Order: sequence, then C-alpha cells, then structure tokens
Amino acid sequence: MPHRHGNAFVYAYVLEGAVRSQLEGEPMRTYHQGENWTEQPGAHHVATENASNTEPAKLLVVFVANNGDQLKTDDPHH
Repeated sequence: MPHRHGNAFVYAYVLEGAVRSQLEGEPMRTYHQGENWTEQPGAHHVATENASNTEPAKLLVVFVANNGDQLKTDDPHH
C-alpha cells in the first residue's frame, strides 16, 4: 500500500532475496541481497513487494526519527 514515513529518514538493506521498491516520481527498482536504498523524510513510497513469488525476502530497515514520531502513514487513496 502506498505510504509515507513522516519526517523519518529511512535506510533499507536487503538481507535475503530481492525486493521491488518505488518512490513517487522514480522508476520501480529491484534490489537484491546486499543492496540498499534510502528515502528522504516525507518521501512517498508508492510500491514495495517481494520480487519473487516463491522465495522469501528479508529487509533490515532503519528509521532515523524523533522519539514518538509515527513511522508509517498509509495512503490508500493515492
């Protein structure tokens, strides 16, 4: 589901498998094990999915945010 991470800076690292991810205004990208990406505060994350229908994928995601900030807000109408 499309979403935002508020004022958080996001770092994502693929631990296992492959993940497709897309930020608004950018092309869909596939990240494989060992690859990473970042999201700036306020970025609109329009798609995230496992790149495989049969193999699992695992991510390590680090949020840099103020204590108490909401880390994810869904945007189902976009």
